[in-house]
Amino acid sequence: MAQASLSTGSRSHLLLPPATLVHPCTSRKALLQAEFDVCRVVLIKANTVVTMKKLKTLPDYLRPGLDIVSVGLNPSLPSVRDGFYFANPRNRFWRALNASGLVPESLEPGVAATGKLFRQYKIGFTDVVKRPTAGGNELRAADYREWAPVLKQKIEEHAPGVAWFHGKQAYVNYLYYAEGLREKPDWGAQSFFIGKSRVFVTPNPSPANAAYSLDELGDWYRQLKVFGRTPGSCLGPAAAAAELNS
Repeated sequence: MAQASLSTGSRSHLLLPPATLVHPCTSRKALLQAEFDVCRVVLIKANTVVTMKKLKTLPDYLRPGLDIVSVGLNPSLPSVRDGFYFANPRNRFWRALNASGLVPESLEPGVAATGKLFRQYKIGFTDVVKRPTAGGNELRAADYREWAPVLKQKIEEHAPGVAWFHGKQAYVNYLYYAEGLREKPDWGAQSFFIGKSRVFVTPNPSPANAAYSLDELGDWYRQLKVFGRTPGSCLGPAAAAAELNS
């Protein structure tokens, strides 16, 4: 029977088959962090019987010491198929990134480029919801309720300099389901912190979001660059633009 990896902490790992016995202290949250879809949990004396299936999704690129963590809404089906973030050829993330100067070189979209951003440029990747869908409109309240608190724990644990949310849908649903807050945020720098991490929100580069052009996305990514290199800053769009032009 095939096995899958379960992380119950930053250093300990336990191998579990799709249906097995685990210690009752292994929490449902720990299973979700390992990207398992927990279907049934029944307590039997000193053990927990767990029936689960592995959730096929994108891996997180997270570690301590990151400058920025990119937070998408959830993985697209093309991204899961190809194994890297923003893999849909019509998604404008990589083109906006290359145009913005956020990193000092142009990168060819792919797994290698994602790894280079992670290792060399200290930019990580994750999502508000790890369940893949064909579009964000397929997500349910139950998805946010399940995954947003897991994202909160990940960000607090790894403490990147900036949590970079792609789209207000991602950030608003994170705030409501992980923090219990109802907000109508503007684009750019937020006054709210997640643990020690500052927050910056840019338009979603998805092809479904045609309201923002590639040039506008690139401008927001340049403002993120200014924000990220200014510790403690809560620069708004006007202040960030002024610094860019100074």
